[in-house]
Amino acid sequence: MSELLTSIIIVTYNKLDYTQACISSIRQYTEPGSYEIIVIDNQSGDGTRDWLLEQEDIRVVLNDDNAGFPRGCNQGIELARGDYILLLNNDTIVTTRWLTNMLACFASGDTIGAVGTVTNSCSNFQEIPVTYRDMDEMQRFAAKYNVSNPLLWEERLRLIGYNLMIRRDVMNRVGPLDEQFTPGNYEDDDLSYRIRREGFRLLLCKDTFIHHFGSVSFGEQRERFHRLLETNGRKFAAKWDFEAAHDTHIRFDIVDLIRKARNEPHRILEVGAKAGGTLMKARYHYPNAKLFGIEEREGGARSIGLFATALQGDVKMMYEILPVGYFDVLFIHNQLHRFPDHLALLKRARELLKPDGVLLATVPNLQQPHVLYALLDGTIRREQLAALTYTEIMGLLHEAGFADGLVTGIYNGISEKDNAVLREMNALREVGAPYHFNFSEFVVRAVNPPGGSVPAADKPLNDARIEMFERLSGVAPIEELVLQ
Repeated sequence: MSELLTSIIIVTYNKLDYTQACISSIRQYTEPGSYEIIVIDNQSGDGTRDWLLEQEDIRVVLNDDNAGFPRGCNQGIELARGDYILLLNNDTIVTTRWLTNMLACFASGDTIGAVGTVTNSCSNFQEIPVTYRDMDEMQRFAAKYNVSNPLLWEERLRLIGYNLMIRRDVMNRVGPLDEQFTPGNYEDDDLSYRIRREGFRLLLCKDTFIHHFGSVSFGEQRERFHRLLETNGRKFAAKWDFEAAHDTHIRFDIVDLIRKARNEPHRILEVGAKAGGTLMKARYHYPNAKLFGIEEREGGARSIGLFATALQGDVKMMYEILPVGYFDVLFIHNQLHRFPDHLALLKRARELLKPDGVLLATVPNLQQPHVLYALLDGTIRREQLAALTYTEIMGLLHEAGFADGLVTGIYNGISEKDNAVLREMNALREVGAPYHFNFSEFVVRAVNPPGGSVPAADKPLNDARIEMFERLSGVAPIEELVLQ
């Protein structure tokens, strides 16, 4: 792979010690001749500029002002001569085989547009637990960790730009980073989505680790950083009609509860799928599955449609166009409590599932302390009362005919004061406080037992729907799906 050239682009603004450590690690752990380093400095005042000019192996651009991260990256991209563009934060330390592992991932297929790595400090589930105490221990950890393994290349909706590598021809197609996100944040989300829109995949190399100190540039200005996150998040949502972080969130717990044979051609439907983060995770675990997502927002449906079948709509579509007895897994995400007739919706969910099909659902917990307090002080909102209790959910599952009902929850971590209030209230009632007061939401799993079939009178329509669903891909036009 030495004949390939990677252009490593680093944007700096002060923090000379971090920049020196980063570049030193590149020199030590990257094959000579396989890379070039381009540093764009945004008017540092701590000696960074003088040090950079002394380095014979670095191409340097010195800006007259702080142009921000997106513009700095674009300046570097304009100068880059490499087959690959690698955007690297200056607060990183690279490791053994870091670059060769990423190149091996690219070499596995022409559809791969960009790859990233895991680290010790990062959002988007790109962080892994570590125990090292210094950089020497970190390098020993990475030397053992960085073993190229295609089974650990996971497709994602987005990759964080602390270490983001893009094929040059793909970069040319999608264009530069969007400078409306200056001085930084969400430009990597935007670039990730544009790469996907061009038909390329984003892969997270979970077989490759580098160290990331994390938020060095913004770390000393937390309030400004959070304001910037909010502002640029709104810009992203206005541009693409979905939220970069919230709508791409991955429900690992839901995917873990599917519990189906890995290589079978399961049909998996998520209702309320946002931009498809959980569906994408399901595809990693069930590579032969056919995936469907129902999402109200057009932007979210478009995102899903890039890798699965997307239907733009809400939970009512479960009644209108979906074939009966068709799905192996049905995930109703935060929708059950909003439907006027909970039991009717669960019965319909059971009809849509094959025998032994799995229903998964997330439901807000009505008995959270903050709901109780709002009820007591008169500030309760009507939509808060649409949540359900543990007892209700178990009763509804039983009445709808599901078997093996399991209800767990997302732990809310209520305060000791809340616990004390609940203990005192229940002591007055001479009952014990149920453990599920600690849940912010319930996570439901139930199985459709064997038995039952589509009534003969309904079979022709259902067969037509099945035939139609077998042909679907991308974003399905709803008007063509309603069969008379």
